[in-house]
Amino acid sequence: MNLKVPVLAAGVWFLCLATSTLPMENLNQKPLAFRPCVSIVSNQSDSTETTTNVIQQNHQQKTYRGTKPEKRTWSAASLLEEASKSNKKRTIQKSTQIVSLANTVTLHNKKQTTALALPRNCWSEIASFLKNVDKLSLRQVCKDFAALFYGSTKKLPVIRLNGTVRLPPLLDIKTANTLTTMALSFLGKTRTESVTVTHSASQLFLIALTGAQIKKLTISDKTITDKQLQQILDSCPNLTYLDFDDSGTLTFNNINWGKVQQLKDLHLDDSKINDQGLQLILDYCSHLTQLDLDKCKRLTLHDINWKNQQQLKDLSLNSTKITTQGLQSILDNCSHLTQLDLDKCNHLAFGKINWKNQQQLEDLSLTETAICKSDLLNILNNCPQLTNLDLLECTNLPENMRYFHTSKTDIENLKKALQ
Repeated sequence: MNLKVPVLAAGVWFLCLATSTLPMENLNQKPLAFRPCVSIVSNQSDSTETTTNVIQQNHQQKTYRGTKPEKRTWSAASLLEEASKSNKKRTIQKSTQIVSLANTVTLHNKKQTTALALPRNCWSEIASFLKNVDKLSLRQVCKDFAALFYGSTKKLPVIRLNGTVRLPPLLDIKTANTLTTMALSFLGKTRTESVTVTHSASQLFLIALTGAQIKKLTISDKTITDKQLQQILDSCPNLTYLDFDDSGTLTFNNINWGKVQQLKDLHLDDSKINDQGLQLILDYCSHLTQLDLDKCKRLTLHDINWKNQQQLKDLSLNSTKITTQGLQSILDNCSHLTQLDLDKCNHLAFGKINWKNQQQLEDLSLTETAICKSDLLNILNNCPQLTNLDLLECTNLPENMRYFHTSKTDIENLKKALQ
């Protein structure tokens, strides 16, 4: 017989003997629950049975003073079950404590170290150094970064895309609904303010639904009509910037600009606008600060009324047919001009023009014009803030003056040479 069983029995007997000699104050207490020690039980089949018998004899032979507890029959299965329950309870308690501690540490680390905990203005500053491609890559890292690009009607996104968002042409009937849904979701969540229209006929629906948030609009569509342009303008009451990258056959004659009175920056270069169409713009858009009319060859500006353009600062009339009377009207009414481009304006008689009202003019371009020395001296005497003066290809001037003057010192030297 294996010697471990007698040794275990002797140990249990000694434990029972010790219990029978406990002090009086401990006699009324219930017996200690015996839990099997798995580490000392033999792998042989008779070990468990012998251990169980010894424990049962121990409970039967013990005597108690006071109320005797109910007699309970102990078995190996019940002992193992009790041990399992106790160990399971302890494991659950310990696991709960570990999970609680882990959550506390995670929360602390998230508050202290996560990049997303940076103030909103910090992310805005960081993103200002990124290109649009890099910003879109950042947006795809995770949901938290994507959220930085999203805003609402009351809260602007932390990160804004530079430049303009080109709307997709919705030409394919099969994909039109999907593209429309995606575009509306993107424009709405990112609160996009700058949009490029590439196919007006199919994109009018998008403009109509998101026009209130659009502030900068670029139209690059040869097929756009005056009627479609009117619908776009009516949908964008907060428009401040409008650029006709390709105006196609637009005439601008019957357009009502009353809905875009906040417009400040208007680019009509190389368009078919005439004096009538321009006058409609000037009458309604009194907050213009920049107006680009380069290569608008139908313009003479002879009878245009500029009294409503007191805030205009930057005017470009390159390659137009502006007349002397037309230019004089501009100089008399637009006293806050700082930049004026008259390149290739060959219908001007500079000797008849009064520049006294242009005290703030800083940048004047006269490339390929018929200006002569006396006319140039008249300009320099009446425009004290002039810093940049382009005289390239001005054949009526001495050859040593036909270049781009880029400083006040240079202009002062030119003035002395003309006197």
